[in-house]
Amino acid sequence: MRIIQNQINKRKIKYLSLVFLLIGLLTFAISFAVNRYVPAMALAKDSKLYITLSQIAEGLNRPVSLTNTNDSSGRLFIVEHRGRITIMNNNILPNPFLKIEDRIKSPGTSGGNEQGLLGLAFPPGFSEKRYFYVYYTMLSGDNGVARFSVSDNLIAADPASEEQILALPHPTYTNHNGGQLNFGPDGFISALVMAAACYPYNCEY
Repeated sequence: MRIIQNQINKRKIKYLSLVFLLIGLLTFAISFAVNRYVPAMALAKDSKLYITLSQIAEGLNRPVSLTNTNDSSGRLFIVEHRGRITIMNNNILPNPFLKIEDRIKSPGTSGGNEQGLLGLAFPPGFSEKRYFYVYYTMLSGDNGVARFSVSDNLIAADPASEEQILALPHPTYTNHNGGQLNFGPDGFISALVMAAACYPYNCEY
């Protein structure tokens, strides 16, 4: 009986060894196929991706930002470096939404290449609130965030309604001014101001 039992155990071991060998070979074959063919297929698919550019506006002077009011109007607001905000509603409207070139230091008014009107943000519920925020370089060279009110038809801002919200000293160098404005899901506005101007050792923050 012991001899028969030993023979049975040996056969079981052989069968199990054969099964494990087949599983190992199958795993190797699958792994080889995946590594060999899937990247090639992905590469062939990705190689068909391309980007095309289409001009949607012209006649702008150094546009630096493009945003909207998050409503159903479909209007786009284009920020121009020199101190103008233009509305595009299929076409560029002839009258600017805001024009404050006289209070902005930009390349067009002997300012640095990175100075000017730099950011624009509309608060949630802009149609009811009727105000918005901009970030720009003042004539002193400092940067600031200001709020402006708009007309009842929402197509023109009142330059005389400016209310300065924040002033950021930046007297020495003309570069690294930040400028991006955004409203978060919490309804608060954020301004990108963390860039520093250094040459070669002194830094402004």
